Amino acid sequence: PGNQPRPQVPALGQINPDYLFIIDRATGIKGTMPNKEDLLTDDVKATAAFKSGKVFLLPGNIWYLSGGGLVSVEKQITDIGEQLMEYGFK
Repeated sequence: PGNQPRPQVPALGQINPDYLFIIDRATGIKGTMPNKEDLLTDDVKATAAFKSGKVFLLPGNIWYLSGGGLVSVEKQITDIGEQLMEYGFK
């Protein structure tokens, strides 16, 4: 409110996540998944997640265009679970 400064979001390198889920907004609009390599910026490549192969791409349609109901949440959880299963989590 007023003229207060906006909070600063830390850079990805400062956070350095062990797991990284990339949700591509354009997927929801265009309806096609991009190549994962096209989304791997230098910032992403510098993370522990990238170095250990734990960067996952999720389809943006259910994350950006859904109404947030139970069906949408179930689909979001399924999307994450499928990515983790492909990685080898059981």
